[in-house]
Amino acid sequence: MTRRFLLTLMVLVASLALVAQANPLFEGSWGGTLNVGVELRLVFNIEKNSDGTYSATIDSPDQKVQGIPCSKVVVNDDELLVEAGDGAVKYSGRYDAEKQTIVGTFQQNGMSPSLELSRIEAKDKDKGNERPQEPQPPFPYKQEEVTFGHDKVTLAGTLTLPEQGTKHPAVVLVTGSGPQDRNETIMEHKPFLLIADYLTRQGIAVLRYDDRGVGRSSIATGYETTLDLAQDALAGVRYLRNRADIDASKVGIIGHSEGGLIAMINAAEYPKEVSFIVSLAGPALKGKDLMIAQNMMIMETQGIEAPAEMKDMITNLFTTIDESKDIVSLRTQLQSMLGDNPQFRNQIPVLTSPAYVAMVKMDPMPYLKKIKCPMLALNGAWDSQVAAAENLALIRKLVKQAEVKQYDRLNHLFQTCENRAGSMAYGQITESMAPQVLADMAQWLQKVIKKR
Repeated sequence: MTRRFLLTLMVLVASLALVAQANPLFEGSWGGTLNVGVELRLVFNIEKNSDGTYSATIDSPDQKVQGIPCSKVVVNDDELLVEAGDGAVKYSGRYDAEKQTIVGTFQQNGMSPSLELSRIEAKDKDKGNERPQEPQPPFPYKQEEVTFGHDKVTLAGTLTLPEQGTKHPAVVLVTGSGPQDRNETIMEHKPFLLIADYLTRQGIAVLRYDDRGVGRSSIATGYETTLDLAQDALAGVRYLRNRADIDASKVGIIGHSEGGLIAMINAAEYPKEVSFIVSLAGPALKGKDLMIAQNMMIMETQGIEAPAEMKDMITNLFTTIDESKDIVSLRTQLQSMLGDNPQFRNQIPVLTSPAYVAMVKMDPMPYLKKIKCPMLALNGAWDSQVAAAENLALIRKLVKQAEVKQYDRLNHLFQTCENRAGSMAYGQITESMAPQVLADMAQWLQKVIKKR
């Protein structure tokens, strides 16, 4: 899910080489919201130098990134040009005297979304990151820092345990795609911290852990596939089952996005160890079809009417990856397919990485057919990454005992949205997870635990 589509602003490194003509019009901080599938706030901090030239830095408050240096700033009357990363990122705009804003275009990775900037005060630059649901101490339960693993992989996490009782039911929380911490932190939201707190207060022990390459967990190689990460989650299940304070017959997995797929894989392959699973926006469609649908949904959410040739290119791209026999020939095919556009061709290393190719080729259907344990599958109707109707329908068809529910007005993170267009503005929504989702999940778990 979650992090692979985010802006790469934090990795831009550029020397400060600035060219400008003196014009005080643009001095100060200017902020706006960029829609690139997910909505991200950007702040341009523009300063006038003593020699009359200008310098600038860029902040991305939702990603907690500040001070990205700009390599070029050009001011010409009411026009502004800012570049960072040696031209990899560009913003060009014109001052609108009537609206008192800068109206322009942001360019990166072949995309050119519009971006309107308004003058802001320094004290207002980081507003909008309120997270009222985040649990605060003191907590009415025990917390234990733990490590577990398999083979040469070590994973570090937090286990929360109810104060009362000696043999607790337990769940392992598994994050979505991309390296994430134990709280599945995204744009200051910590949904796994919220889930762990909620369920532990309900008498359920919860293990959440840092993915490989994050925190104190083992270094990631970059070649890990979904199946490799499924072994990490299974190691968590086995760790819990071997603890004296955990009921080994009542240990399950709750996974979000790709983590939901990981829960399905382990439920299918290790039925004697995984007692139940919860899929939060987990994919049931084959990776190729999921990625095609995801790209179409994101464009639709942004209000982009994609031309037929773009739709064909997206379909052909993921079909080519799905049908590829080896990385070398795939790289050659994509170089031919994507043409001479350097911004598209720069994506080829990602598109041909073993982990990405494996994700596109992944087919959850054989695993779904084998699941015999209790299963709960939840999706938001306004999820633009894992289409709710199609994926839930397939789960309902293949896993007869599964309970499924689709929520109106909820997005991929199960946040309540004012409208579909703003469903990917994760950082600007203060709600971390809709309370009804937490309540439904806890109620279902209590019912399943009681039956077992």
